[in-house]
Amino acid sequence: MCRHPCSQPTLLRQECHMHHGIQNEECIREELTEKKCLAELHCQREATNFYPENEMVLPDIASISKEDREHCRKVVYDLARCLSKFGIGQSR
Repeated sequence: MCRHPCSQPTLLRQECHMHHGIQNEECIREELTEKKCLAELHCQREATNFYPENEMVLPDIASISKEDREHCRKVVYDLARCLSKFGIGQSR
């Protein structure tokens, strides 16, 4: 039997929701891990732009130029638009 590549993160998110409820911030790590897996599966180009290869320290928001903020906003929008085609990231 072939398992879905994101079945483990999905199962962990579902278990967290069963224990803490869907609208609880206790499950944010599980939700983001599942979303990253699904993004890398369905939206490879957008995920590559959104998720850095190595962990990065984010700069202070005040030190980010307007051009960089606009670029980041576009990257986030592109990923969200792609994921929405697969029903991912929609409101619960």
